[in-house]
Amino acid sequence: MGIQQMIMAAGGLDQYLVANSLRFNPGDSAYLNKTPSSSGDRRTFTLSYWIKECGKGSSPYNNPHILWSGTGSSTRGGFVHRGTGANAGKLYLFNQVSTSTNCQVWTSALTEDYSVWRHIVLSVDTNQATSTDRVKIYINGVQETLTFSTTPARYLDLQININQEHRIGRGTPDDYGNYYIADLHFVDGTALDASSFGETVDGSWVPKEYSGSYGTNGFYLKFNNTSDLGEDSAGSNDWTANSFSTSAGTGNDVLADSPTAYDDGGNGVGNYCTLNPLKNSSGTYSNGNLQLLTTAGNRHYQASFGLTSGKWYWEVEPDAGSTPGMIGIALGSKSITDNLNGAGAMSYYGVTGYKQGGNTSGVDVSYGATYTYGNIIGVALDLDSGTKTLTFYKNGASQGVAFNPDVTLGDWFPAVCAGSSVNTTTFIVNFGQRAFVYTPPTGYKALNSYNT
Repeated sequence: MGIQQMIMAAGGLDQYLVANSLRFNPGDSAYLNKTPSSSGDRRTFTLSYWIKECGKGSSPYNNPHILWSGTGSSTRGGFVHRGTGANAGKLYLFNQVSTSTNCQVWTSALTEDYSVWRHIVLSVDTNQATSTDRVKIYINGVQETLTFSTTPARYLDLQININQEHRIGRGTPDDYGNYYIADLHFVDGTALDASSFGETVDGSWVPKEYSGSYGTNGFYLKFNNTSDLGEDSAGSNDWTANSFSTSAGTGNDVLADSPTAYDDGGNGVGNYCTLNPLKNSSGTYSNGNLQLLTTAGNRHYQASFGLTSGKWYWEVEPDAGSTPGMIGIALGSKSITDNLNGAGAMSYYGVTGYKQGGNTSGVDVSYGATYTYGNIIGVALDLDSGTKTLTFYKNGASQGVAFNPDVTLGDWFPAVCAGSSVNTTTFIVNFGQRAFVYTPPTGYKALNSYNT
């Protein structure tokens, strides 16, 4: 079964593993495409995938497509995560022939949360006599209540699974995906429910090995072959990958971020921490919320994991801007309109090398070396020891213990800021979803769901 496999998990239970995901960054114009050699069953099919979304759409990426098929803007169809307008946050199946729309089916609005993985299943069978049975959508194993704005007619042939170009991660004209996607299945000729691809384990919905047939045009994309990202692991229906990077480093789009949490014999694998646009939407987030261009003004930006225990390590690189900024942690209760100084924040300031902030009052005192663009700042947070410690590293060299965080004050979140009312900074963060540049201190873990 390759990288995705069954192992004996904690407690002696077999666990199906999804080892990695593929990141779609709209700024890279990344997508996969394929034109089937012949049409399959256009009335009956199933699409299943796990997705970790990264933000609402913005022009020209208003409505990130999961699957699109068409000959242009007049004859087309697909499945979309709606990004803008009154239906933002909804899943949307549509079909259009010569500008005439003959299918529009919506879910209710999803709760915005860019820190989690969701399992989506689209099950279509237009042969069904009951109109509301022709399209079913499941989220984390639960069948959704749908709105049929335009009910597909019985026996309607959709544009999906026809011998014309299909795309994953790009619609038309250019609605590119902004998400991580994993464990993608397309089953030609059968309408399945979510239980074929997922199951409940210890109260959580998790991936499950699919054991059925895929049909003529069906496929299974693991995204685990870096020399062929569109490889079909179920047969020979490979896809062509466009504008993805598999080179080591910040641009690598094949990441360990996964809907399954397990021990890989190293620093664990699971759902990883990222920066959180819902906490502060004023910056420009990219690369799966692992890169941020701050806006001018006093404010800071927090990550998606809040911490009160454990020993954690992550890396931040100031990449460009008018100041290398401030790197550290902040209480979840700290106002985002504050920099990383004063009470409730603790930071290392690149311009001066000073440490700034504190538990209940602020300090601004000499601490370590200055840092600048291209330097890697390691952050080691120990919330398990009797005396909690926050230590910073510059290019692998410890600058010493900077602070002693008080966990009774609440959750501490990884955080960054430009540190100026007029300047901006671009930060690149790594919580372990790709290899660290420097080896973490002994006992410190990557920020993922297996370790938390």
